[in-house]
Amino acid sequence: MKDDKIDKMIYNYYSNIRVPEKINNISKKMPTTSIYRKNKIIWKISTVCAIFLMICTVTFGKDLYLYILNSFAKTHEGIITAINNDYYADINMEYINSDKTQLKVDYILMDDFNLVLAFNIKSDINTNIDKLKFNDMIITDENNNLIFCDDIDTYEKYCKKTNKEITTIPKSSFSNNGYGIETIEKNKNEIKILYKLYSSQFPTSKELNIEIHTIELITDKGNVQKSGTWKIHIDLPKEFYDREYSYYHVKDKANQQFDINIENVVVSNTQTIVKYNGKTKGYDKSIEGIEEKINNLLNDEGTIFDEIWIEDENGKKFKMSAINDGYGTKFSADGTFEGELPFSLTKYDLTKILYLVIEKDNKEYRIELEN
Repeated sequence: MKDDKIDKMIYNYYSNIRVPEKINNISKKMPTTSIYRKNKIIWKISTVCAIFLMICTVTFGKDLYLYILNSFAKTHEGIITAINNDYYADINMEYINSDKTQLKVDYILMDDFNLVLAFNIKSDINTNIDKLKFNDMIITDENNNLIFCDDIDTYEKYCKKTNKEITTIPKSSFSNNGYGIETIEKNKNEIKILYKLYSSQFPTSKELNIEIHTIELITDKGNVQKSGTWKIHIDLPKEFYDREYSYYHVKDKANQQFDINIENVVVSNTQTIVKYNGKTKGYDKSIEGIEEKINNLLNDEGTIFDEIWIEDENGKKFKMSAINDGYGTKFSADGTFEGELPFSLTKYDLTKILYLVIEKDNKEYRIELEN
């Protein structure tokens, strides 16, 4: 069943903890019609806690699944939908030990647009670790594609080793839409973190190779640098590289009221990308005119729409996901523009007909999309 991995993850996390009697009493008094019953994962956590008499020092929020839920709930709801539909992999590996610091990957998720890695780190330092960063981490695949690198020296070594031209890292790396790091959990000299990498299109990699030589531990007594060699090889499940997508197009372009061309709508496991292009009205060839026109077009989020969302044929709305480095509208000197916007709709949410709904200048435009 699709929830088996979630059950296993919850069990593994809480298996060495006991639950205070107060929490047990609260769970017993929950009515069967409670809203918590509707959320299978949260309900299962409370059930597991009651069965195994475990302790939770900060409620149930320390569980990895719930952390990911909180981390992505407001910005990348599509990733939560993918996880709920079993689109992630549990990595069963031993710790890699170097310079008295142990590291491993617990979970991974990857499709064209998102790569999420959950790292687990233990060190020998006698102080509390608040955050950490892998300063020279590089991720490649079996074809030597550069999936991620944020260190110029490491990047130049990679180019020399693979006989590739040295350009700027964002242009060479598939993580060209930026990345983020978040702490999942910290407990003295142990810490779990999420690396969230974003791309306009990750390759269909079958294997990932992660190499790290420097780990910077940010503690309550200052920064500690660990130097060693941590190498991790991950064989990705077939569903991560044998990806299937759904493509939608505008049903009737001739009657499209909004004066922007919707070029492409691609739906993946974790999100939807809408690609569009057009030309500014009243285009002025002077640079000042272009800048003024752009400023008039863009809103605070860097898009040319006041509001935009996708709606299914049942009226359910799917909001725009957080805009990372590679998304938004890009203008050219000739007055043309093109852009990409991410939405929380995933392939698990699809209906035959979708609507792209745009609000601009107090008007609403509904663009019908079909598969």
